[in-house]
Amino acid sequence: MTQSSEQNPQLALPAGWYTVDLTVSVVGDPAKTAVAATRVDYVHVCPKDLYAVAGNEHETYPWDSPANGTSNILALVDEALDGTTIHIGEGDFVIKNEMVLSKRLTVTGEGWEKSIIRMSPNANYRVLRMNNKSSVVERVTLANGRCAIYNGRDGDGTGVGVLISGNGGELRDCRVTGAVSKEYYQNGAGVSVESNDAFVRRCLIDHNDNRYTGSSATIQYGGGLYVTAGLVENCLVVSNYTRQGGGVHITGGTVRNCTFAFNKAVRCQQDNKTGGAAGGV
Repeated sequence: MTQSSEQNPQLALPAGWYTVDLTVSVVGDPAKTAVAATRVDYVHVCPKDLYAVAGNEHETYPWDSPANGTSNILALVDEALDGTTIHIGEGDFVIKNEMVLSKRLTVTGEGWEKSIIRMSPNANYRVLRMNNKSSVVERVTLANGRCAIYNGRDGDGTGVGVLISGNGGELRDCRVTGAVSKEYYQNGAGVSVESNDAFVRRCLIDHNDNRYTGSSATIQYGGGLYVTAGLVENCLVVSNYTRQGGGVHITGGTVRNCTFAFNKAVRCQQDNKTGGAAGGV
């Protein structure tokens, strides 16, 4: 223990959760009853750097080096505090639920061809939701998101690979691939950008599909990208599929210096009345 002053002691604690016991008494007056309180798991100490290592099954803290990292990425996100960097090692990391970044975190991989985060084939969730303007995800592949049931798991279904929602975040140097949606309200099979504080930079967005085949009264927008706000730049958007705007559907924000190729917009399979417009943009 170090002490900066008599009134403000400072403790150097290893990573973990700590229970705090507090007792207050009146000095020099034994007639006064002391008051005590206990708060379980009240103090949380987290390393600045956490490590995901494919094949490692360490289930407890501190996960603060490659030697004792864990393959459980969702556990790392849950335990991280604002300012933490989560390092994603080389290999495949399968998740069974949506990864949500609502804290000021950086998730960084070894490169999208090496660090792959994919949704379990038995799950029905998007891969990533970002909702903090200071959160960053970089140098990873985000693969195989799916929203294949009516009303989704979160009630919206947009951005089946990645959703950058109201509070923003930055996705950069990533690949988003293999996301599939199957309902009429699920726009942006690959990436949905819905915040003025959202940024998508230098990403490959490919082979994401909206496969809804129902009523011609509804149209799905943006196979690769669905952009209502924010900035998308210097991205390659390839081989995505939906009813309208196969590469991107944009109603707000800015898309610049991007390449769109081999994207498709298809007409309604029931009656051939709607869809089929703007295969690229």
